[in-house]
Amino acid sequence: MLLGNMITADWVFGFMTQSLVFLAAGWILIKIFKRTSPPMISGLFLMLMVPLILLPLVSMLFKADQVPLYKLPISYIWRESPAVPSIRDYALDENGKTQVSSVDLKAGKSNAQPLSARTKDDAFNLLSVNPILLFLNAFGLIWLAGALFLLGRLFYGLAFLSGFRRSAQEIPEEISAEAFRMVRAAFPNTKLPGLYTSSAVNSPMAMGIFQPMIVLPQSLYQNLSPAELGSILVHETAHIHHRDQLFGILQRVFMALYWWNPMAYSLSASFSVAREHVSDNYAIQKTGARPYAKCLVALAQKTNLIARLPAAVGMATPYISLEERVKNIVSEERVMITKLKKPLVLLLALSALFLTIILGKYAWALMPEESTARVYPLPAGMRAYSMAVGKDRLYISGEEGPQRNPDRSVAIFSLKDFSLLKKFGQTGKGVGEFLFGPGDFNIVDGSLWFEDIGKILVFSGDGTFQREFRYPIKEIFLLGYPLLPVGGNYAAFPGKLKENGPLLYSGRLYDREFRLIKQFYEETPSVFPPPPPPPPPPGKTTEPKNENLVRTKEDYQVIPDCIDFAVAEDKIYAADTRQGFHISVFDSRGNPLYVIDKEYEKLQVPQDYYDGLMKRLEKQQAWLYGVANFKFREYYPAFMSFKIADNKIYVATYVEKENLHELIVMNLKGDILMRKFVFPLGPSSDRLYNNFFILRRTYDIRGDRIYYLARNETTGSSEVRIQDIK
Repeated sequence: MLLGNMITADWVFGFMTQSLVFLAAGWILIKIFKRTSPPMISGLFLMLMVPLILLPLVSMLFKADQVPLYKLPISYIWRESPAVPSIRDYALDENGKTQVSSVDLKAGKSNAQPLSARTKDDAFNLLSVNPILLFLNAFGLIWLAGALFLLGRLFYGLAFLSGFRRSAQEIPEEISAEAFRMVRAAFPNTKLPGLYTSSAVNSPMAMGIFQPMIVLPQSLYQNLSPAELGSILVHETAHIHHRDQLFGILQRVFMALYWWNPMAYSLSASFSVAREHVSDNYAIQKTGARPYAKCLVALAQKTNLIARLPAAVGMATPYISLEERVKNIVSEERVMITKLKKPLVLLLALSALFLTIILGKYAWALMPEESTARVYPLPAGMRAYSMAVGKDRLYISGEEGPQRNPDRSVAIFSLKDFSLLKKFGQTGKGVGEFLFGPGDFNIVDGSLWFEDIGKILVFSGDGTFQREFRYPIKEIFLLGYPLLPVGGNYAAFPGKLKENGPLLYSGRLYDREFRLIKQFYEETPSVFPPPPPPPPPPGKTTEPKNENLVRTKEDYQVIPDCIDFAVAEDKIYAADTRQGFHISVFDSRGNPLYVIDKEYEKLQVPQDYYDGLMKRLEKQQAWLYGVANFKFREYYPAFMSFKIADNKIYVATYVEKENLHELIVMNLKGDILMRKFVFPLGPSSDRLYNNFFILRRTYDIRGDRIYYLARNETTGSSEVRIQDIK
């Protein structure tokens, strides 16, 4: 399952891209400053190394707002390929048990098997995973294995050094007084480290962080001249003075995390060479360039100069040859700087802090915003058309079976693991039965309120019938709008059909007996006449043949205004985009309280929207093209959708970016809390049926997540997708 996990792929992708950007920037900087001074190279490397070591941690802890800091055009990789489904195709059998479907991509067939069969090789078919998803997760596993191995080897070396320290023999300072005088002259204000010998080492080294020490091979110490010993002590004391042992450990951690990146090896090598150049400069200042060069050559003939233990630095590094190093030592162009000026050190430290903050805040900034969506296929054959999200359950109203006589029901899924808990709903004329079948519904105080012909049916959260109440059908015609309790009464936007006129809606308040208390919102024409039904099959029509019969096209508003209402905290919120970005707020008695009115971006409806719709109609549904007169507006309404959840107002606009629409989150007073491109529905999702009534029932919001219904273009099945808002 890990290889098909989009969350881990998101993290791997963000970690890779973010680190590549910073490593490339560091590599370019070091190439630019290569000939300036060794301390500058060391400072630049440390400035980059510390934030990059923290990158894996901050990217896991802080899933920050996604902003286009330096966003790459890569969001297309997460879209579903027409050839390969993006994730595992799960299904449910007739008993509600989870199945895993192996998809035959060529034949278009699906072979469902119980989830218990996942232990078999074919239970997780890698062909059903998006190849990019598969690559990222596989790379993540390989990276993790390599990093753990290298970190384990580092900790083993540190444990070895702690035992090695106890076996080393100290050399009294008075025995090597002449060499120590040279060291004191080079570092007058530094506490000198102790000098030790050991038969367990084969090269001179400086080791230890809190109690540093210089260790010489026992055989080498007995064959050193005072000048050679002094050069070694000055060189190794310089490493200790610059805390190279500590930075050596961090360097190994850095390489453990970025062992897969060639630029990391180049940066690490430059840092190692720069450290040796700085220590050489201290020795050259005391002994002179040529004597020190001869001393290095003599030492190389007696012992190994490279220390390979962690928390230890020697006299040389494998990244530069002795010949090249000697030439550099005696060169008249050699830069003899040993440390940076304090203002420059402060600048590099602040830069490292700034980079760390950037990595923490924008750790996921390079990721495509739609990558946070999770996909859950619905049971095979289920056609979903309405949904709502409860506290820990997801409710979906849909139908199964033949198109002409389907079985309509409501499915309850667990939000924890998306398992099917129960199905309920029965068509009939009795109490608790649906005349038309479960259609639009709302969650009211944990109960499910279903709209049916002339009545409201109420079920508990677990699907148990509670009650029903009828209203006079001649007076109230809901047609997609909810009936919601508010302050002991009922609020509704009922429709009223007038002779030779459009269906009119108005905001009304009713008492418990459905007696009209007050009309709190003016009558408005229907914002969307439903499309006419499809023509009957050939030979089944009962329409009399009349060659003179003329069929009149009905007006069909493709992009209607959003006229909707919701109830929260015993207040009625009525949205009406005919007046712009406009939401009127009423109390529980229908009295006006205040208005939320915002400025908005006026967007022109593009020509390709019209062209795309017309081509699709002519190709797929010519009958609709023949009976409807499509009306297009010049500009989009102020917003396309309006909902209240978790005591917040969520408004989705037509402003679009990378197939995601802007979502404006406000408190109930209308103060804007957030604007973000996360709303996944809109004109780009379905050109034909992009209208208010269909859109409002295909998604719900809860807990900073958008739950919405979609159709898998590969399998043709319905599925639920979950998009994070934060």
